[in-house]
Amino acid sequence: MITTLEDITKQVVHLPPHQRIALAGFLLELDSASDNPAIEQAWEQEIVARLEAVDSGSVAGIDYSEVMRQADARLAP
Repeated sequence: MITTLEDITKQVVHLPPHQRIALAGFLLELDSASDNPAIEQAWEQEIVARLEAVDSGSVAGIDYSEVMRQADARLAP
């Protein structure tokens, strides 16, 4: 069975914040071109800050379908 990015995204948004943070960290490490701990720590802090902002309601999320629509509009020839 092939799972699409949209399917995965729909599942991930229902994870508790600590699991989303762990997943984000894992994904960043997969393609990490840096072995610099300061850069890794800065990314971790950024991820945590963004998740906390969403969870607190100080920023609003955008539906995946809307993000993809906007991306398609920007990338269309």
